[in-house]
Amino acid sequence: HGQRKERRDKVAAQMILQSYLESPARLSLAAPVEKAWRKLGDPPPPILVALSGGPDSVALLRALQSCCLGRVVPAHLNHLLRGEAGDADEAFCASLGAVCG
Repeated sequence: HGQRKERRDKVAAQMILQSYLESPARLSLAAPVEKAWRKLGDPPPPILVALSGGPDSVALLRALQSCCLGRVVPAHLNHLLRGEAGDADEAFCASLGAVCG
């Protein structure tokens, strides 16, 4: 049961990621994010991104990754308060981290 759930979570993560990568919204978010990041210094510092697994944090992560070239660290905290839903969020975020590099 656990392996099936983990595989299902990974497939869902890949589907969400693919739909985002094909979205025109990705392009409109990346430019202002890069501009703000470059104002932080030369070279700009690494960025720690709090990742809930929701669409807002995933979009921010992807926008930062598109301009920060390996300087983005996704971070997720499972507070163990939401049972299987929290575990699913954790698995999704971990799969994004794996895809993110």
